[in-house]
Amino acid sequence: MAHNIPNANRLAKLMHPKSQAMVITNVKDENSSMRTYTLKASDDHELAYFSAGAYIPVILEIDGNKIERPYAICSSPKDSVNGIYEISVKRMDGGYVSNYIYENWAVGTEVTLGGPGLGDSYSPIRDKKHVIGIAGGIGVTPFRSMAKAIVEGDVDCELTLIYGANTMEEVVYKEEWKQLEEASAGKFKCVLVIANEEIEGCEHGFVSLDIINKYHDVTDASLFISGPAGLVKHMKTILAPLNLQKRFVRIGMGGDSQFAPMEKAGQDEYKILVHMAGETREIPAKSNETILVALEKAGFVPAVKCRSGVCGFCRSYIVKGEITLADTEIAVRKRDKELGYIHPCCTFPMSDLEIIVHRG
Repeated sequence: MAHNIPNANRLAKLMHPKSQAMVITNVKDENSSMRTYTLKASDDHELAYFSAGAYIPVILEIDGNKIERPYAICSSPKDSVNGIYEISVKRMDGGYVSNYIYENWAVGTEVTLGGPGLGDSYSPIRDKKHVIGIAGGIGVTPFRSMAKAIVEGDVDCELTLIYGANTMEEVVYKEEWKQLEEASAGKFKCVLVIANEEIEGCEHGFVSLDIINKYHDVTDASLFISGPAGLVKHMKTILAPLNLQKRFVRIGMGGDSQFAPMEKAGQDEYKILVHMAGETREIPAKSNETILVALEKAGFVPAVKCRSGVCGFCRSYIVKGEITLADTEIAVRKRDKELGYIHPCCTFPMSDLEIIVHRG
């Protein structure tokens, strides 16, 4: 009986639910390619609380296949007490899931989410008092949650957000950044860096050390970097000479890896012989899609969490064949590379393959 379940077990189930039934209550276009969805607990059940910067998996069925995609929660942690999460989705050209969401989600749509997972959240034990957030594209979404948490007193730190975009039209949450700055008592500041336009009140060009240091000393802060591959590579290059401690420089999770090395980003087609949970089957794959995407399109449901090479949950074994890794920061251990283990979420086929995959 429920009342005989130990309190610790009830709390664990609340904080780490396998699924949460939600319904969409609002849809807002942030720009031409990004929307924010407000989701409310459909049966008014209590939602799992989360730390600002956390992600949450969206559980979908597309073409008869079960798919999970992690999205950063961009709402305030305190909103979850009122049964609400918000996520922003950026529509990608050829995006398997983003296109489905854009075409099928509307007010009233019932949605299933998993439990919140760890992302880049502030820790007073690990991090410096000041955080410099460096973001672009969909990578800006977790900073909305962090800024809200600072204003509401849920997070005790200062945040300077350096937000890069090509044009002003691409910038999302424009008015909210101003409102959060005003309400933060000096603890939050958003600096817009616009590459292709000169806009009054914004920095012009690309994110640079000079721009960052203009607002806060980069050596006296924790750096949270979240955005497209170009931004991540650029930041790693300009920060390398500073030899900053790794604990103070972290790359955020951005969902599906879009970072195939450019010289190998063609659309060659291959075959993968998959061994998973007692089933062996040959499936098609493309060199410009991750092995994980190929598995899911073929109806396999592998173990998966972050989808960006950070968590290692999808670790699998290559029996034979050639692969290439995503052109970004990933967490494959040196010994795993030597023994032939990969993270399918950030690995691309370069030949026909044979792999052994863990079940989800």
